[in-house]
Amino acid sequence: MAELVYALALEACSRKGLRVRVSPPAHMNNLEAKIFAAELGAEMPELDLHGFYPNEALEKLEVFLFKNSQNKEQMVRVIYGFGTGKLANEVLNYLKKHTLVEAVIEKEGSCIVVL
Repeated sequence: MAELVYALALEACSRKGLRVRVSPPAHMNNLEAKIFAAELGAEMPELDLHGFYPNEALEKLEVFLFKNSQNKEQMVRVIYGFGTGKLANEVLNYLKKHTLVEAVIEKEGSCIVVL
């Protein structure tokens, strides 16, 4: 587990030109390690749903999740923006019920999805 956290953290920091020493807690599980890496800015596939109606967005989201699951991606980012909040609510409700989704971490105008 520590190796996964260390590798993900190093990859995220090196892209930003940072040199750091990462010592994650020993008790960190796999899901926590993925979230930790995402918060450090780990590179991951993104889907931008700006400008789509909710039904269109959910269709695109389903294809995106399936494709990235097949490609063995561990995390993806879904961008839905702010607006009225309708698209965000639809997307988040859909993700939280999806069988491929292990966790959803909400951010401002987007979320990180752990597969």
